[in-house]
Amino acid sequence: MPATIHPARTARIASLNDQLRDDSGAHGHVLFTVGIMRLIDTASPRKMAAIVMAQQQLIRLAGLTRDFTGSDRDREERRCGAFRYLGHALAFDIEYRDAVALKPSRDPADRQATRRILTIGLASECARPG
Repeated sequence: MPATIHPARTARIASLNDQLRDDSGAHGHVLFTVGIMRLIDTASPRKMAAIVMAQQQLIRLAGLTRDFTGSDRDREERRCGAFRYLGHALAFDIEYRDAVALKPSRDPADRQATRRILTIGLASECARPG
């Protein structure tokens, strides 16, 4: 059962989500959708370097966004957002998983018990239900 929601807890979750978007290695992982990988795939001889640089740029852009989306709770926690890259509408979503990322987290406000998964994709791939 999720912990009771109150302003200090929501602020803590929002802060942890901001930290993930600013420094993903701190306490989470970043995933890129197939659409993003197709978008940043290049025919360059230095293809891997170009892809890694584009991924880093996308993480930075997700960290800079202030266009938060989703439910009121998602926006308060700064869990979902939208931004543009090379003229494409992109979105990000943060999922709260347990410490080994196998099950949903019981307490997203607890940094030690929660691994955050930041997924960045084309807006059309990241549509959240309801």
